[in-house]
Amino acid sequence: ETLLTAQEKSDLLDVLDNYRPFGVEQATIADTTAVTMLMDITITAAVLFSTVGQVQLDADIAAIIILYEKKLGLLINLDLIEKAVEQLSYVTVARVAITNGAALQAPWSSYHSITATPIWS
Repeated sequence: ETLLTAQEKSDLLDVLDNYRPFGVEQATIADTTAVTMLMDITITAAVLFSTVGQVQLDADIAAIIILYEKKLGLLINLDLIEKAVEQLSYVTVARVAITNGAALQAPWSSYHSITATPIWS
């Protein structure tokens, strides 16, 4: 999550310039930005919360969410996240809702930074 310095950008453009065909405009390096996305994941489970515990629940949700974070221009598919959560052995039904109104599609130079809150019901 660090950006290239002006010198690093210049050095990279110099290297890329050696491979640029005649008449093709020089490349541009744009800084990325994070789109903060807050989501609630409501879980209906077939077991008591105490049999799973907060630590395991948080780890399982984090393992799913990491697949969608920090990918440029990604379109977040809430149905796929719901299905992934429902694949957990203790989950019967999962529902995902964006709580801060963040766009599901990140611009081409942006990525999602997701905070997911599991809600046991």
